[in-house]
Amino acid sequence: MKFGLSSAITLLSAIVLLLSPPAAGVCLPCQAAFRRPDAAQQAFRTRDVWAPHILNPSSQSVWFIDQPQEVTWNTTDMPARVSNPNCQVYLGEWDRKEKVYKKIYYDHPIASSCTLRDGNTTVWVPKESWVKPSNNWVVVLMGDSGDHSSPFTIELLPEKPQ
Repeated sequence: MKFGLSSAITLLSAIVLLLSPPAAGVCLPCQAAFRRPDAAQQAFRTRDVWAPHILNPSSQSVWFIDQPQEVTWNTTDMPARVSNPNCQVYLGEWDRKEKVYKKIYYDHPIASSCTLRDGNTTVWVPKESWVKPSNNWVVVLMGDSGDHSSPFTIELLPEKPQ
């Protein structure tokens, strides 16, 4: 039995199709872009990432070292399902000119047991060598995503008159 060139090409094409993974097949419903997601893929697709807007501190806020302060964020636009409802709060230094973080103090969370659903948490402004009076501080709320406050001021507590 003799095979011509066209027969050899047809046979080779059939072999390639048989040995190719199903996603590479010519049938569009078999290709990855056309398959329906399984339950795990669907759950992953429906997770919501949410970065709440921080209300306090604001650009007008003045916090004092070694004093308690309230951090608040907007929860009115919170999705029904948040992929990570737990959050941590950090202080960061802000470059007002470049509008970027100079540094976020991830090694020193000022709150670590809050939940995004609460919309607020009380923090203690650390009395540490890295916390210096400045108007370039931001609060960074990390949970489902990350958001930061407007730059605000941290000062030394004024001394009481004697």
